[in-house]
Amino acid sequence: MKQIEKTIENKWEQTTDRFVAFFDIMGFKDLVLKTQHERIFDLLKILSESRANLESKNLTELDNGLKLGQTKSFTFSDSIFLFTKTDSSEDAFKILLDCIHIMHKSLEHQIPIKGAISFGKITLDLNNSIYFGQPIIDAFLLQEDLQLYSVIADHSFQKKIQDKNIGELDAIFSFYKAPLKSGKANHYILKPSLQLREKTIDYLNNLYRTVSGKPRQYIDNTIDFINSLDSQKK
Repeated sequence: MKQIEKTIENKWEQTTDRFVAFFDIMGFKDLVLKTQHERIFDLLKILSESRANLESKNLTELDNGLKLGQTKSFTFSDSIFLFTKTDSSEDAFKILLDCIHIMHKSLEHQIPIKGAISFGKITLDLNNSIYFGQPIIDAFLLQEDLQLYSVIADHSFQKKIQDKNIGELDAIFSFYKAPLKSGKANHYILKPSLQLREKTIDYLNNLYRTVSGKPRQYIDNTIDFINSLDSQKK
């Protein structure tokens, strides 16, 4: 009986409102051209193993006893997708912790990455590997527009967390005039942790030695964003 209850509890509804995060590894084409195939495989494996571990990890050291929901993740080439099981506050918090973990892991291994998070009706047919819904498209397009290394929240996600009055999420985001390809606009941007900010600046400075032109704009924009967080404390 307990086994049946556990199966029912863990069953994912195929079509429902849920949260989605989309990540893109920056400069992947150049990476393939300039880097040994085995090295690229190792980097992708690091990210893949990292996001896969999140599915079974409750992050109790970060959640202060909050019962977290579930997430699932998928990797395709230079793209990473995260999905929540439901639209609950716990699942919203869990996917954000997952996003922070992926950003930290990528920076630790000097992999430039950016992402976006959205909310709405999404179909996940896990048996047939069919995933679709407007929020997936919205997250992809907003990520494409973003010009700094972080995670940006779209209007659907913002409305959902504000309607639910999830106060804890404000500590994770900064409402910032984000640099977009289409121009600057205020959006919620995921903050790097206080412990990681100095390391992130060092990593970004090292990136200067590997790129020229437009990629340096991403570096400058990310450094400006981190510096704005430090100035907010004063």
